[in-house]
Parts: sequence; structure tokens; C-alpha cells
Amino acid sequence: MISAIILGASVVLQAISVVLALRLVRLTRRTAPWVLISLGFVLIIFRRSISIIQMTAHMRPVGPFDVYEAVLNLMLSAFFLLGVLRIRPQFEAMLRTEGQLREAGAQLELRVQQRTAELTQTVADLRREIDSRQRAEQSVLESERKYRALVETTHTGYLILDAAGKVVDANAEYVRLSGHGLLDEIVGREVTEWTAPRDRERNAAEVAKCLREGSTHDLVVDYVDRRGHVTPVEVQATVLRTGDSVQIVSLCRDIAERNLAETTLRQSEAHNRALLQAIPDQIVRVSREGVYLEAVTPPGFESVWTPGQCIGKTVHELLPPDRARRLADAIERAYRTQEMQGLDYAVAFPDGRTRYREARFVRAGDDVLAVVRDITDRKQAEDQLRTTNAMLEELTGQLRALAVRLTRAERQERHRVAVLIHDQVQQLLAAAKVRTGILSQQVADANALATVAQIKDLLNEAIGISRSLAYEISPPVMREIGLAAALDWLAESMQDKHGLSVQVRSEGEIREDPDGVCDLLYQCVRELLLNVVKHAGVSAATMDVRRLADDRVQIVVDDRGLGFSPADLANAGGGSNSGFGLFSIRERLQLLGGELTIDSVPGRGSRFILEAPLPRPATQDDSPAGLPVAAGQSEAPSHAGSEEPANRPIRVLLADDHMMMRQGLADILGNYDDIEMVGQAADGAEAVRLAMGLVPPPDVVVMDVRMPGMNGLDATRRLKAAMPGVQVIGLSLHDDPKTAAAMREAGAAAFLAKGGPIESLVAAVRAVSSVGKRPGEPEHTTA
Repeated sequence: MISAIILGASVVLQAISVVLALRLVRLTRRTAPWVLISLGFVLIIFRRSISIIQMTAHMRPVGPFDVYEAVLNLMLSAFFLLGVLRIRPQFEAMLRTEGQLREAGAQLELRVQQRTAELTQTVADLRREIDSRQRAEQSVLESERKYRALVETTHTGYLILDAAGKVVDANAEYVRLSGHGLLDEIVGREVTEWTAPRDRERNAAEVAKCLREGSTHDLVVDYVDRRGHVTPVEVQATVLRTGDSVQIVSLCRDIAERNLAETTLRQSEAHNRALLQAIPDQIVRVSREGVYLEAVTPPGFESVWTPGQCIGKTVHELLPPDRARRLADAIERAYRTQEMQGLDYAVAFPDGRTRYREARFVRAGDDVLAVVRDITDRKQAEDQLRTTNAMLEELTGQLRALAVRLTRAERQERHRVAVLIHDQVQQLLAAAKVRTGILSQQVADANALATVAQIKDLLNEAIGISRSLAYEISPPVMREIGLAAALDWLAESMQDKHGLSVQVRSEGEIREDPDGVCDLLYQCVRELLLNVVKHAGVSAATMDVRRLADDRVQIVVDDRGLGFSPADLANAGGGSNSGFGLFSIRERLQLLGGELTIDSVPGRGSRFILEAPLPRPATQDDSPAGLPVAAGQSEAPSHAGSEEPANRPIRVLLADDHMMMRQGLADILGNYDDIEMVGQAADGAEAVRLAMGLVPPPDVVVMDVRMPGMNGLDATRRLKAAMPGVQVIGLSLHDDPKTAAAMREAGAAAFLAKGGPIESLVAAVRAVSSVGKRPGEPEHTTA
């Protein structure tokens, strides 16, 4: 019975537990694994309890095990019920928390949606801003392209510098102005690197000033390229600040043409001013109403009224009514029509004399300019011829001046081309030959040596061709020695090229003149000799060159050829087949104040006499500026107190204006153990300064004959006068006997051609040097 009661209580507890568990499941709306397991276990116990109850109802005996099972089921049911009751508050709290979480999730979702909408709007705004910026950047790029195109078309250099003054960017025009070929050659470098030395400090100061003050205007500096060509540049610069970035933007313009135009304008103004002062006419400026505003009366011009009495008064106040009316009408017509108006009138002086005037009126802005000329002499018959002759003489003088300028321009152009050939082409060829000499000493392969020898032969041929061309255009020997030496070379050239033997007899030397008369005479003689080759039918001619007492030069070219009739030459208009033309020679000489006399008879040969005046050379101080020679000093500083080793190397100073040639010779001579290079000079003045400043002095100076400023001849004379112990070896691209003789006369111990073997130069240095010679042993000279 007790067992049945226990089982019944257990069943009731189990039923309550199941109901509570199911309620929890329904409240949580989820199936927790531990709840399902517990329900299953409770249902098993519940089923077992019903079975025991059924057994009891049928009066089946209940054993101890059944009682134990009933008690155990009751305990388990009680424990399950207590567990369900214990976790119920936790479930309810969990449910409340879950509800709060659902509410918070809803709010969060709402806020996310709002934030998403805001972000979407922000992205749209950002996209619009990006599009706007892209359009602005595109506009800026387009504007920059237009401005760059504008700058490029105006031939203006565009330059950007950073805060350190270094190049960031530049256009092609600025790269050209800087003397470079590519932008990469100047990026990262300072503009002072290609600024002329005299402007570098000022240019750097202007860059700093621009960074400090924000702009620089109308800065003019000179740029120098690698060849030494100077370009004046005008700079306009401003500072551009972008955030933390600071840059200088500059516009640079080549103003060489502007400077030339300004110089020409100033010269023209000076010329016009001098011309105005020289004009013997009275110049008067009047208003349209006839009021005298300004008057310039040249000396000797007679006038009834002085300028002080005329200024501010009208023509009607100063002149008789009839003449005043005529002058007023001419002034009005000149102002209205802007055409020149002329008027002749007579002026009666108080002493009864009458002078005649010619006035020309032209409009000048808002006023009228009158040029008044006294034509009294022209009115008189006896003075008309004198006036005409004066005009003819003036015209002749102008023609003579024009001929002088034409001759001078022709000489300058010939000289420029010849110098270009000599200083560029020949020097480069000679330098290349020197380098091949170095190469031949470094190459051991036989094939390579043969190739080097072929290159030397080609260079020798090129040097010979360029030398001949330079002599034909403008002989360097004329500038170095004189006209007679140039004519000697011409005679040798005629023998070599045309087989014409020319005997030259000269009396004294004739140096080249600034007006180019010697150059014209040289070209005339060359044409005459070519005519002998073409038309005379002989293989010999003579030439006599002398300077006359009245500063005139005379050249006589004589041949015993076929001859011709001068009358036929005059009728033919100068001869169309005579090249330069005898007729043209005569005209050119006459315009220079000279003449050509032709004495020729058919079958008896021809004799041509050329005469021309030579300008008297200006007196110049022989001492070049900058040489450290005091007045009256003829000797270099003495170094007698310094003892030198007996077997020391030969001290050599090299003077040559071509850097490649100078460096090549220095490299070769420096390779010899018994030769020491102690200095290099680019002209004669620098060579003299270096030689006189070296302690101890050089033993040998290798001196180029042709150099800018002081040439090798003058430098040798000065060096030998100041330092007799220094030996000089002359060098020249032109292996000319006259040049060699002139160098020896100046004091050179030897003379060599640049195109010769380098071993000859080394041997000459050793031969002329006094190092290692016994006292009293004579020095040697080489050809």
C-alpha cells in the first residue's frame, strides 16, 4: 500500500515536471537538448510508475525491488521538479534579456540603415566632388597646355626651380638658352652652373631675393654654353607656393636681338643727332596754328630773328602779311594732307641785303616741322657749279666709304671662315692625329697598327685639304706675317696646282690692314695669276711687291705670254670669262682710292700694275694688358739662388688655344720620364704670365703660332726678352717657311708642324733644352 502511495506521488510530481518543462519549451520557443533528454527520462520513469500501479491494481504482489524503484522514481521526480523550478527564473531573465536584445537589434538595424543612407549620400557627394576636381584638374591641364603652347610659340624659356634653386622642369627653349641639348642634362642642377662667371654671384642673390620677396623682374644675366657662346637672357620670376611646396616659376627670353636692335637704335639716334647738328639748315617746330615752339639755328645761318625772339609767337606777329599768309597756308596743308609742302621766299635784312630761303614742311605728330635752307648761293650762277662739285665729292666719298665697308666685310667673312677651318676643323683633325699617335703606342696588334696608320694617312690628307682651303680663302700667314709672305705662299700654290712658276720679289713687309686692302690685293693677284694660267699660254711670271713713300702699296704682275688689247677688254665690259674680272678689279681698287694699270700688247705679254692706299696703322702699346712686367723691366725674376738637381726632368710649358690639342700634347709629353709638364696656357699672354711666375722657370715653352689675343710670335718676343734662358718651340698647323722664319726671328729655337710625328716634338724638346748639358755646350735647333 505504501508503495502505491509513493508511486502515485511520484507520478504526480512527474506530471507537474513535464507540464513545467513543456511550458519552458514553449516560452523559450526553442528545444534545448537537456530539456528533451530530461523529458525522455521522465517519460520512462512515468511509464514505469504506471506499470507498477497497474500491477498493484491487479493485486500482484509488490516486492522490495518495486518499493525501491518507487522510492527512486519519487526522488528523481522531486529532483527534476526542483531543477525545473530553480532554472525557471533564469529562463525568465534570459527571455527578458532576449527581448531587450531583439529590441536593441531592431534599433541597431534602424541606426545601420540610417548610417548606410548617410554613407550613401556621403559617397555620392564625394563622387560629385571627385568629378568636380577631375574636371578642375582637366581644366588646369588644358590651361597649362595652352599656356605652355603659348610660351613655346613666343620663343620664351620656361623654368621651374625648387626652394634650393635647382632645376625641376624646363621647356625646350630654356634648354637651348642654357646651352644644352636635353632636359635631363640640367634637371637637378643650379642655373649658376651655366651663368657667365661675372653674373653668377648676382644670379644666386636674385634667386634668394625671389624666394624672400616673392618675385623678380627684368633680371638680365648672361648664359654661357660649353663652346663659350654668350647669350644675354632677361628673366621674369615669381614664387609659387602649394601647401608646403615652394617653387620659383621663371620666364626667360633671349634678348640678343633686342640688345642688337637697341644698340643699332642708339647708334642711329647718335648718327641722326650728329647729322642734325651737321645739317646747315635751320630747323623750326611750329604748331598747326603757326606758333613757333622750337628753333635750331646752325652756326653761320643768318636770320632776322633770334630763337628767343620767336618762341611763343605766331608767324603773323613776326613776318610781313604776305609771307605770313603763305607760311600759314603751307603749315596747314602739311598738317592736313600729311604730305611735304615746299615754299621758297626771300628775306630782307635791315642792312638792305636779301637772302633766299627754301622751306620744307612735314607733319610730325601734332606739330609741323620746317627745314629752312639758305639757297642764296644756289640762286647765283657762279656758285652753282661749286655746289654741284661738292655734292659729287660727297657722293664719291660715300661710295668710297661703302667700298671700304664692303671690302672690310668681305675680309671679315673670309677671315671668319678661315678661322673656323683653322680653329675647329684643322685643330680637331690635328688633335685626332695626336690621339692616333697615342693609340699607336698602346696597340700591339699588327692589324690594328695598320688601321691606325691608315687613319693617320687620312687625317694627313684631310689636314692638307683644309689647310689649302683656308689659305685660298684667307691666308693665315697674311695675318701673322704680312702680304708678302702670303704672296710667296700663293706663288708656291700656283706652282704645285697649275705648274706656273712665279718669281716673287718684295721690298719690305706689309702687314694686314683693318680695312682689308691687303686681302683685296691678294685676291686680285690670285685672279691675275689664274688669268695667266688660262689665257697667257706661258708657264712663268714675275711679281714685284713694294711699298711706296706715300703709304701706298704697288704690285706688278708681268708675263711674256700672248697678251691682249686693253681696248678690246674695255669694249667687252670687263671680260665675262675672267673670273673675278679685270674690270671688277679696277672698279674695286678705284673705289678704295687705288687703280689698276694694264699694259698689254698682243703677242708681247701683259703687265698689270696694282696700286692701293694702305691705312696708317694705329700706334699701340706693345705691352699687353695684364702681363706682370713693370715699367723698364726686361728680365724675369732671378732664380739664381735656387739649386736644381743635375738630372732633373725637362720642365715644359705648353701654350695652345685649342683645348683638345693642348691636352693631347700634354698627355703624350707627360708620359716621358725625362719631361715634366709644369703648366698649360690658352693664349700668348697667359703663357708669358705663367712662365714668369713659375719657380723655377720652365726650360722649354711649346708655343702655338696662332692664338687669340697675343699670338705666338709676340709672346715669343716678349718671353725671350724677359727670360733669355727659356727655349721656345713654335707649333703651327701650316708648315710654312715664312712662318717658321718669323718664329725663329722672334727667338724660337725650333719650329714644327702639328701634323708631324709626335716623336719629332719629343726630340725637339730634348734637343733645345739645356738640362743635362755641360756649361758652354751650344744649344741645338731643329727644323
